[in-house]
Amino acid sequence: MDSIATKAKSGQFLGGTPNFGYEIINDQYVIIPEEARIVNKIFTMYANGSSYEKILSAIGPVHVRRGKVIGKNSLYYILKNERYVGVYSWCKHHVKVMGKYTGKLPNENAVRIEDWILPIVNKDTWERVQKRMGERKHNACNKAKRVYLLSGLIECTQCDAHYVGHTSTNKKGYSTRYYCCGNKYRNRTCSCKNLNADEVEAFVVQNLKAYLLGLDFHTMAQKIADTINGASADLKAERIELADIIKQIDYGTKAILKGIDYPELQTEMLKLRIRKSELEDIIAKGEEKKTVSADKLEVLFHQMLEDWDNDLKGVYKKMIKIYAHADRSFALNIGVHITG
Repeated sequence: MDSIATKAKSGQFLGGTPNFGYEIINDQYVIIPEEARIVNKIFTMYANGSSYEKILSAIGPVHVRRGKVIGKNSLYYILKNERYVGVYSWCKHHVKVMGKYTGKLPNENAVRIEDWILPIVNKDTWERVQKRMGERKHNACNKAKRVYLLSGLIECTQCDAHYVGHTSTNKKGYSTRYYCCGNKYRNRTCSCKNLNADEVEAFVVQNLKAYLLGLDFHTMAQKIADTINGASADLKAERIELADIIKQIDYGTKAILKGIDYPELQTEMLKLRIRKSELEDIIAKGEEKKTVSADKLEVLFHQMLEDWDNDLKGVYKKMIKIYAHADRSFALNIGVHITG
């Protein structure tokens, strides 16, 4: 790491894939004119108030490294990349410490050299872009989150991507919720039509209720209760870990008896004893026999339907995901309506 840090301080390229708009010659960033024009257009349009949608329409499908197409996520990382304004940086964050993820903590030994790389974007445009992105982030934090019941459940018939929920607002302030193919939304590589979210969700909720009304709750509750009451707790992993910890405690005790005693060993022995106690409690509780009442389950099912129209969308969403995945006939019926 010291050797790499020394190279970074001299502004050398340290491997990986160069950013779109650059190529590496003799370990230095060199501008690719055709790609640089696209990068400049992205920054200029965004600084002048254009949306991601307008920018993607203006530049068209652009293939970057490894065959990927520039999409909305790509635009964000391009607009936040300091290299386009001439800043060389290395190791800005601690990603892992001692093999554990740290959540990208700032690195006090990071290398940052301004005006080292040939810039593609001028500083005035860069600052305008960063100011607008900061304002958008602030507004996004204050925006109410919308619930999309079918997000991730509808599959595109053209490219097999999952549909995502989205809301558009016209000039008069009226909002429309709809579902859009993920590839169409992110990088405009699909032309599949959008679906009105209110219409599709209402249809699915009504059909789910009709589907549930047709079930035999008494038989279903009895089967669930019998399955749970007849099952034994799967504690195999806990038992294996407990046996291993007992062995470690035994080895540590023998080492201490032989006179090998130091603070780290005592600390580790304490941790092992605490974990041993935790595992013993988990296994003991798991072995306790708890019965589920079929009658109470049936009452819960009926109560669910009685409160159906007053239910929260979050509960609808969970139920839709359960039944759309678990029961193929229900999912197919919904799919026929949506694609039709």
